[in-house]
Amino acid sequence: MLKLGVVTRGGVRHPRTLFGRRRHISFLLLRELAADPSSDPDAYDRLAGHACMPNGVWKLTRHGRLRVLDAAVMDILAARVAPQSELVVCDLAASTGATSVDFYRTLQGRYRPRFIASDLYRDLVAVRGVGGRTAVIFDGSGQAVQYVCGPFVLPGASDESAAYPVNRALKATLRGRLLPAARTALRGVRLRELGPFEAAEASGYEIVKLPMLTKDTLAVIAEGSGFSFQEWNILEPLPERANIVRAVNILTPEHFADDIRARAITNCVEAVEPGGLFIVGSNPTPEAASIKASIYGVERDHLVRLASLNDGSEIDGLVARTHRVLESTAIPSKGVARHAHRG
Repeated sequence: MLKLGVVTRGGVRHPRTLFGRRRHISFLLLRELAADPSSDPDAYDRLAGHACMPNGVWKLTRHGRLRVLDAAVMDILAARVAPQSELVVCDLAASTGATSVDFYRTLQGRYRPRFIASDLYRDLVAVRGVGGRTAVIFDGSGQAVQYVCGPFVLPGASDESAAYPVNRALKATLRGRLLPAARTALRGVRLRELGPFEAAEASGYEIVKLPMLTKDTLAVIAEGSGFSFQEWNILEPLPERANIVRAVNILTPEHFADDIRARAITNCVEAVEPGGLFIVGSNPTPEAASIKASIYGVERDHLVRLASLNDGSEIDGLVARTHRVLESTAIPSKGVARHAHRG
């Protein structure tokens, strides 16, 4: 048996087999969809959300998913921060940026945000052979995410099922022959100098940068109005300090053990300016109303839980074990600092 992938734009609308299994979609289609102004933005965004990263996490999200949480944050800010104040915001594990753009635009209605969305992975890089029918696609750290060969699309992060011997044999061949040559070609290109969907040539291969961000996210970045998307690791100290740090749909037991999550919580809290906000939570479903979240005020020696949605975040207990937490009625609240230090 064999399993074919999706290598045409029309196939993006049908990402599953007749038996309901997920078909892998060629990320090379991102460039086609982005270049065509008449293409459906939803089709592009669906494709961007089909990226399975080397850590096994899928880049899945959608606009509006955090709007209930955004509204709760705005209520707190309205009582603590004067209109038109500057706010620095770090939104972690932002996936394709859809919910980050929502939050940024909501803040823009009242404040002057400098917004940094981030994720462990932002861009993919395709190394494509002459003719464009064979390619290996890497993440930003140089790990193979996907192989494309004619009608076959093979994931780099997982092994092929024994039920598909043709796929297994083809992937082994591509790993042995194409992968080393593609890595050599990559060394001949300054990837940081390539813009979204720009291409360069090296060693007979075409190298293309493929940002895994929604069309809306790319448009907001291009505006140059204060929104950026960076590659940050929540398990390391954050590169900047901010008035608001948001970590939603990332600090879950499915992703990390408790000791690692505690380290991530500490990294987040230490990045918040005194008087700022730390926001944590998760969505058990894609529906905005199902968000389970807590909003903490960060003081110099403790946290203050200012609000909880649907009984709060599942990691509230872990937050309380890593930091002293008071409820909002215990002490007077203080305003969010209006200017953050530049990192």
